[in-house]
Amino acid sequence: MECHNDLTLNDLFLEILEKNKTSAILYLVILLSLPLRDVLMPRLIGSLYDSIKNGKAIEYILGGILAIIIILQVIGVISDYVDVKLHPSIYKIVREKMMAHLFKVKEENYSDIDIGNIIAKIVKLPSVLHNHIDNIRLRIIPSVITLIFILAYMFYLDYTLAIPLLVVMCIFIATLLYSDGNCSPIALKRDESFALIMSNTDDVLRNMITVLSFDNVDKEFERLDKVQDEYALHTENTMYCSLITKYINIPCVLAYIIFACYYSYSKVKSKTITSGTFITIVIISFMIMNILLGFLDAWQHILMRKGIIENSLSVFEECKVKREPYTKPAANSEGIRFQDIEFSYVSTDTNRPVFKNFNLDIKLYEKTLIVGEIGSGKSTIISLLLKYQTPQKGEIFLKGVPYSTIPNATVRTNISYIPQSPILLNRTVYENIVYGISPAPSKEEVAKLIIDMRLTRFLNGLPKGLDTSVGVHGSKLSGGQRQITWVLKAILTNPEIIIMDEPTSAVDDETKGTIHFLLEKVMQGKTVIMITHDPYLLKFANRVIKMKDGKLLS
Repeated sequence: MECHNDLTLNDLFLEILEKNKTSAILYLVILLSLPLRDVLMPRLIGSLYDSIKNGKAIEYILGGILAIIIILQVIGVISDYVDVKLHPSIYKIVREKMMAHLFKVKEENYSDIDIGNIIAKIVKLPSVLHNHIDNIRLRIIPSVITLIFILAYMFYLDYTLAIPLLVVMCIFIATLLYSDGNCSPIALKRDESFALIMSNTDDVLRNMITVLSFDNVDKEFERLDKVQDEYALHTENTMYCSLITKYINIPCVLAYIIFACYYSYSKVKSKTITSGTFITIVIISFMIMNILLGFLDAWQHILMRKGIIENSLSVFEECKVKREPYTKPAANSEGIRFQDIEFSYVSTDTNRPVFKNFNLDIKLYEKTLIVGEIGSGKSTIISLLLKYQTPQKGEIFLKGVPYSTIPNATVRTNISYIPQSPILLNRTVYENIVYGISPAPSKEEVAKLIIDMRLTRFLNGLPKGLDTSVGVHGSKLSGGQRQITWVLKAILTNPEIIIMDEPTSAVDDETKGTIHFLLEKVMQGKTVIMITHDPYLLKFANRVIKMKDGKLLS
């Protein structure tokens, strides 16, 4: 199995910029205002002091200061507008990208996913990414640009002031690169530990009845505490690692401020620079301190969040099992043929073989029953037929046409799968019945079908009729009502092939009779493949296939 992740944090940034071009342009306008605030304003304040001291006119200087203040207020409004637009956009882009990727990856290699973990990432990543972007666009980038302008201004004033500042900035950059290389892996471990806490908590809560039944509440809490302790350790290590940069740079900046103030004061005493220039240098020196402290604080948050982002982006990892090309024609061009099939359930840490050189013919319009012990391969046949799994070797043929050449949507349109316990969408009964059918039958047509199928009792049992909400996973309906809803969809879909997996095992005896009647209707004139222990359905089987350990017994 080969795994790769084509999506990086930079890819997400570029897509966010692409879909927020107006906000990006306005942000550039905001950046252009930084020299006004951080360089020109201190210069004007210094000039104001000199003018007052020397008795010169100050109207133009005050006008300049007032103009900068007004411009900065306008820039503040623009910044608020960018915030308002950017936040929901990030949530939308990340959610859509994550869900689209999951559907793409699972389409031909379906396996159960950790829903709780995925939802946590879908909820968490946009928020963390928004804060991450805010730190970069509101603190990191403005700080870098301001420091560049300040450095240029210092070179303009005096090389003696500029060169030490350049050295301080080089030390600053070096420590940032060090912390990024050394702290990021620790931050990733921190979030992996957090994900483990979430997963274990979800596991315990979902099995609350089991925990209470065996009086193991305290033991489960102890188990969670161990995971929590590991998370706390990684959090401490991440914070210590990120603080190294702070503890190295603060003394360097303080030393530069002392030097700049002392040096510029000596220049004032020697009358080489004016008192106004001295004030400008002092203001800028303390601004450098404030900027670097803010930068370091933002950098610490970035390092802490980097692990969360990298761990969340792991959901985009795509793993593919190599499939060998198969060129032989179908030995039987009628019906469904499994030919020379080899298939294993493969993941990053397991490889469970199911079929090896497996061959099977299923005739069209025949009712085929598949029986066998757990793990014999019955469910795998269904997954392969629905193209939710792909064989590593061999080919499946439908009427002589290789399955690999038939679009997934075409296969699933022509097959109706009736599971043991259907999971419904949290919508109305009507919406679940017509879901995926185009054009969708009207409510009147669905109601007529229900009456024709003698399901008046089913309809009357719904508080709001077809407009009744089924709840999460169909939790507001009984098992029988969910199964009836599903079978009605199969009748309306009118597919060529019906696959049934224990369709009556999860309903009571009274409802079972109704399901039997509906299944008889849906099976008429169809190719039927069923896995069932229901004696009533067994009598419809024209053929019984017995399986064991991925092989045909008879």
